[in-house]
Amino acid sequence: MGTSLRDSGGAVKEPGALYQPYIVGDGLSIIFRDHEISDLIGFVYYKWDAKKAADDLIQRLYRIKYSLPKGRPFLVPIILDGENAWEHYQKDGRDFLRYLYERLSKEDGIRTVTVSEYLKEHPPEARIENLFPGSWISSNFSIWIGHEEDNLAWDMLTETREELSIFSRLNPDANLEGAWKSLYIAEGSDWCWWYGDEHTTETQAEFDELFRANLTKVYNVMGKDVPPKLLIPILKEDRSIKPTTAIRGFITPQIDGEITSYYEWYQAAYLEVSRMGGTMHRAESLMTRIYYGFDTNNLYLRADAKKPLSEIFNGMTLSFQFIKPPHLKLDIDRGQIEAKIYKRVNSEWQFYKAIENVAIKDILEVTVPFSELGVKQGDEIGFSLSLLKNGDEIEKWPWRGFISLEVPGPEFEAIMWQ
Repeated sequence: MGTSLRDSGGAVKEPGALYQPYIVGDGLSIIFRDHEISDLIGFVYYKWDAKKAADDLIQRLYRIKYSLPKGRPFLVPIILDGENAWEHYQKDGRDFLRYLYERLSKEDGIRTVTVSEYLKEHPPEARIENLFPGSWISSNFSIWIGHEEDNLAWDMLTETREELSIFSRLNPDANLEGAWKSLYIAEGSDWCWWYGDEHTTETQAEFDELFRANLTKVYNVMGKDVPPKLLIPILKEDRSIKPTTAIRGFITPQIDGEITSYYEWYQAAYLEVSRMGGTMHRAESLMTRIYYGFDTNNLYLRADAKKPLSEIFNGMTLSFQFIKPPHLKLDIDRGQIEAKIYKRVNSEWQFYKAIENVAIKDILEVTVPFSELGVKQGDEIGFSLSLLKNGDEIEKWPWRGFISLEVPGPEFEAIMWQ
């Protein structure tokens, strides 16, 4: 507005400008909070006697009333940051609120309304042409944007919204109410409050999981495959999972679905499934271990279960989802005992190539040539393993994050022995 609304002592110089709504852009109504009142309720009144605090607020409202031009109503917005204020008050603020509501119910010069009620009776007339974007913290958005985790979350949200918008236009009769609801939930600002390095909480992983779950539901409602990136944590420290035992040398196992020799997988890495868990994986797992290893040309994968896989695998699919390189997955169905590589093209999985060197008996074993993954020495491979039944995911390991390894060169074993 080109002017300061308060003097050097903090008093409002132009109350008529602060306590009225405005029109911005193509008819958006906007109001501004009196941050002094908000800060008193949020950070000061909890130290006072409850009745004195309520009386002080009423007196301040009347001082505002008497400072305003006569002959028209004005709006004094009282805007707080959610429920955060009341945990500091005696009795969670009940006494303060009781005294305040009692006073407000008896005052003839003050009327309590919602913002919508006020705007309906008194539509804004003044217009603001230049609105500075920012938040109530440092007048910018640095808490919510800029960090790698923040940006990744916004990218996922943007891509999901674009997918849903296109699908909605192409399928005007589809019931997408659930998809839009989940998308709107994911658009809440609190998700990115916990991404980045500004804030921490013991439940950051749960926030991350729920954010991606809401975006995942959008794809489920549309009947589309969920992009693999939504299965991977946005939180950096949760992405790459350290194995129970790391790779120590080259392996070339016999792919027969049996533990032919103790030493054929001895140099491989493995994850102990029983040592992993999460809020969405409380049930007892069918899988016990995931092995992975390599030689100079191939990636070798193995999955162990509590019972011989051939006994429990009917009607199920084991799916290795590759995050790096992206847009690849390897599915193994019990029906034909054939591993199939799929590539994601234009949001759809398309069959790429079959791999015959696979076996399921007591365990699953499969050979995946590096050339079929399109990777070379020094490239990172990242994957997770899902157990599917009728297309629905029963288990996923790691439940959060992915297994990571680097494509070796011929000198790998020599380096390991140094």
